This record gives sequence, C-alpha cells and structure tokens, in this order.
Amino acid sequence: MRKLILMLLLVSGTVAQAQYAKVNIALKQALEQQKDKTALFPLFVMGDVSLIRQEVEQLQGKVIRSAGKVVQVELPVNTIEEFSKNTFVQSIPYSFSKGQVLCDTMTIHNNVTPVHNGVSPLLQPYTGKNVVFGIIDTGQDIVHPDFKDTLGNTRIYRIWDQVSGQTWDSASINNMTCTHTDYSLTSHGTHVSSIGAGNGLALNNYAGVAGEATIVAVATDDTAPNWLSTFVDATDYIFRVADSLGLPCVINASIGDYYGSHDGTDPAALLIDSILNYKPGRALVAAAGNAGFFNWHLEHNVGPDTTFTWMKYNAGSAFGFGSVFYEIWADTADFNQVDFAFGANFPSGTFSERGRTAFANIQNRLGTHYDTIFSANMDTIAVIETFGDLQGDKYLLQVMMQEPDSNSYNFSLLSTGSGRFDVWTSSVFGTSQMVETGLPSAGVYPPVVHYVLPDSAKTTVSSFQCSPNVITVANFENRKTYLDVDTILRIKPNIPGRIANSSSHGPDRRGNIKPDIGASGDATLGANAASVIAANLVAGPAERQKVALGGMHRINGGTSMASPVVAGVVALYFEKCPNADHNEVKSAILNTAKVDTFTGT
Repeated sequence: MRKLILMLLLVSGTVAQAQYAKVNIALKQALEQQKDKTALFPLFVMGDVSLIRQEVEQLQGKVIRSAGKVVQVELPVNTIEEFSKNTFVQSIPYSFSKGQVLCDTMTIHNNVTPVHNGVSPLLQPYTGKNVVFGIIDTGQDIVHPDFKDTLGNTRIYRIWDQVSGQTWDSASINNMTCTHTDYSLTSHGTHVSSIGAGNGLALNNYAGVAGEATIVAVATDDTAPNWLSTFVDATDYIFRVADSLGLPCVINASIGDYYGSHDGTDPAALLIDSILNYKPGRALVAAAGNAGFFNWHLEHNVGPDTTFTWMKYNAGSAFGFGSVFYEIWADTADFNQVDFAFGANFPSGTFSERGRTAFANIQNRLGTHYDTIFSANMDTIAVIETFGDLQGDKYLLQVMMQEPDSNSYNFSLLSTGSGRFDVWTSSVFGTSQMVETGLPSAGVYPPVVHYVLPDSAKTTVSSFQCSPNVITVANFENRKTYLDVDTILRIKPNIPGRIANSSSHGPDRRGNIKPDIGASGDATLGANAASVIAANLVAGPAERQKVALGGMHRINGGTSMASPVVAGVVALYFEKCPNADHNEVKSAILNTAKVDTFTGT
C-alpha cells in the first residue's frame, strides 16, 4: 500500500478539473470490494443529463430516472472510473449509505381518537379507507391479525422484497404461498406498520391510526451498495402501485442514512422530490432519527485565528479496515475563503503537535490528492488522502488517513480564513470519533483556547428527511405504564408529551427547520411477529417484560414509532381530501398541531 501511494505521489497531481476522476474515497473502496467487475453498480450522477444518458447506454448500463441535473443509473463496475472523467459529469455523489432503522394510548396523545369517532365538526369517522399506506422498512409480518379484515383476508395488497428480489400480492398472502417475513429481529417493520395502519383486531386493542388503509410494503435491503438508490426505487414503486388502484398514497419511512450533506439537495432527495411533485395525492413521512443524545456534529465558524478539532483513529471503520475518516460539507460561498490543514498531536502529557501539513484551499484540492504529515525529523506520521467535490452550490471534502505510524494520536482538523463548514462524524457510524473530553488546559497546551467542541445540533438524518417536501417527525414520550404479558404493571420513567432525549435535533445544514413536527414514539405498543414474541418470552426477564398483555404486541420506541403516527394522520386526511398535494397536507398538519409546554411554538 505504501509503495502504491508513493508511486501516485510521483504522478503529477494537477489536472484540469473536468478531467479528474470523480470517484470519491467511499466509492473507490466500494468498487474495489466488488468481486464481479462486470456487475452493474447503482449510482447517482450529476451533470449534463442528455450526454450522461448516451454514455451510460453505450457502456451497457441502465438509466433508471432523472430529475433536473441528477440521473440515477447502473453502470458496470469496470467502467465507472473512466466514465467519471467525462467533462459532462460534474459529480458522482456517493456515501456508505446503509439504511438504519430509526427505532390505544397513542391515538389519544395524537388527537386521533376524535377523528376515528367522527366528532364534530367532522361529519363522519375517518380510518384511512380508500388510501394506500406504504411502508419502506425491514419487512412485514403477513399473518398477524392486525393486518387482516373482519373476514380474515389480508389488508396487504402488495409486498416487494428487495432482499430476495420477489414481489407478492394479496392472493399469494391469502392462499399462504407467500414466504416473505420481516427481516428484523425486533419486527421493526411490522411494529411500525401496525402503528400507522394496524386495526387492532388481534385483541381489539392497540389499534393504529389508519386501520382501514390498504397496505403496500417494501422490505429494504440495507446492505445494498448505494442504499439510497434502492430507497428511491421503493418510493417510486409504492406510488405506482397506488396509481394502479386509483388511490392517494402516503409512504412512511422509519429508516434513514446518517451520512451526507444534511440539506435535502442530494441526488436521492431531489429524485424523491420529483416523484412527490409528479401528481397530487402523494406524501412521504419520515423519522428524524435517534441521534440527539450525543455529540457527533461539528461546526467551524472560521476566522483569522486557527481553530481546530481532534479526531481519533477508528479500528472498526465502515471501510472494513482501521482509519481516520470524516467528511466536510459547506456551501461554496462559505468555503472558498477557508484554508485547512491536518496535523497529529500527542494524546496526553504535553499534547504537543508532532507535525502538520501546509494549509490548503478547496479550489486546489478538487479531485483526489495526497499529502503527508511529517515530524520535525522528517519521519512520516501519516499519509492523508483527500477528495474534493463540487456538487452544485456546495463542496464535499473527504479526509482519510489509513496507515498512521501510531493509532493513538489526536489527529487535528485545523481551519483559518473566513467562512464556515459542518462535519458529522462518530465511531457509532463507522467514521472518526471527535475528542470532547480529557482536553488539556490552556496552561498545558495554549492553542486549546481555539478548540471547537462537537455538539448535538443538526443531528437529523440526512437526505430526504431534510427535504422541505417531506414531513420529518420527532419523538415524544408516549406511555408511562403498561401491562406486560404476565399482567405486571410496568412503569417507565416517562412524562407523556415530553420530547425524548434521543430524538434528533435540527435545523438542517442550511438552517431550515427540521424536524417539522413531533408525535408519540417512546413506549409505544405495536404488533410483532409470533417468532419474535416467542423469542422474547424465553430470553429472560428484561426481554419478556417487553411483551404486552395478550402476547401479540411488544413495546418499542424512537422516531421510528413516531413517524407512522403522522403518516397515519396523512392517510386520514387523504381519505377526506384525496386530491390534496403534499404541500397542502403538510400545511394542514403543521397549522393544526397541538402546542404545549414541552414543544413550545
């Protein structure tokens, strides 16, 4: 590896911007790990749509869809690097992009019961009839009574299993030839769909919000490369099924991706926007995430002083090997006058700096570049690979150190000049952990007065959750008590209505309000697969007590459980107003939301 890097360093590092390979660090590693180099690989490409289409077809690839300057494609692995060098390709945004689940009383806390009962001024009850409730999650239990009608027939119209590549219809479910199961060990998808669209028939209790809606489920493959591409496919699929039925449709997504620009302008978000805007009667509701309780966001407001933050080596990185890795995101106007450098400090004692690179600017760091941190004796401390990418009106700068001479250093990100930028990184997500404890005093290490600590702001998951066209949901505490399967009253340390500590915070990277609204999530009872219930009952007291009275439902929480509440409410709205567009739906929900002492205005 070191020889390869040295050879690359001998090659001229200055090429015309239009000619450089627009293959970022994460994409390069993903392509190297693909065994079949002729297999099709899913990508988002930004640039001249017409020329991109022509080139993809010439390379025996596939064009899936486009919106604006974004094209969703599949290309043979062995063609991607050369394809990326074309002048009409502006950028190929790519991240680790692994979808992560964002894990009766509920209907009361969310003001749903009066709608179910048709309380004045409503002229009739609303329960989601003649509306499609779509769900993109870990799968769907097909035998639970909460998803059957009063005649015992399934309410699930269609299932697309992206893991197995199979689709199933209601006939195959009813005649028991469907072999699909929920892939989650906690029945995550089943629990979520029961909150949004379960009818409570199993026990005449624990009813969801839209209990008469027609269910269309997609079991997502969260191990697929470029997972967001498969999510776009799932979104389009569900809406097309709803169109075939002539029904309005709301999709719930209690799943998301913590990597990215966190501004709703990434390719997946833009493609989803175009799908939502295609016609009225479509809406997407998504969980905000459960990362609000720890500090994994960093913002440098850059001035003439040199500010810095220390990062740690992660032996269990998302690459599959140890590294220092993080991404810097900034609007072009905020980053053009920022100079940055990278260094290494001792992690204790004097905390002195062993070495640092020269300061650089993004305008001479587009594409792939290599730099080295040398000690005062010219010993190599670390070789740094950076990839700079201009994505429309924003920059991405990826930073990786794969083989430092010591894993224990505090690796510094230093900035000076004028502007600002954001970083989202944590060992929880397979990237580098930022140092926030054990810092030296100014007497020991004077530059520490300019140290920038991480925070928990802007921690909503990235991509479509940050789109203004998507309703993004925070989580407040639902239940304080429930009866478990052994009729024991279980008491939770909750205050119903209080925002959950784990619920991710806004705003988005550009200061827009996200999440949009809160709903009950923590301590919600929902349907689970019989196999999961059985496993819980014998797994020990801590797991057994999660099973609710009756033995067919289980307690869970998080924004995953809050999102389907709002999605169910959208289904009720669509029952009344089937031709409403997503803007009308969102405005109606926000304008009638309850305000309390926990949420303010």
